[in-house]
Amino acid sequence: CFLIGIFFGIATKNEFLPPAFRLLLMTGFCGGFTTFSAFTLEGMQLLNEQRFLIFTLYIAFSVVFGLIATFTGVWLTQ
Repeated sequence: CFLIGIFFGIATKNEFLPPAFRLLLMTGFCGGFTTFSAFTLEGMQLLNEQRFLIFTLYIAFSVVFGLIATFTGVWLTQ
């Protein structure tokens, strides 16, 4: 998320990359490191184990800290 924020901030500020390449870089390259499938699998495992509090905290913190990291990356490039 942090790297996506950095790439997005630099690319939109300088506009040196075409939009299609920006999308490829952010979702293709960076997406390989942060896969949504692993996130959902871990969540499902917690639900199957009936660890509801841990599941809720895992989902909430993953989303919140992911957003914070992305916004921080964008902010640092401004």
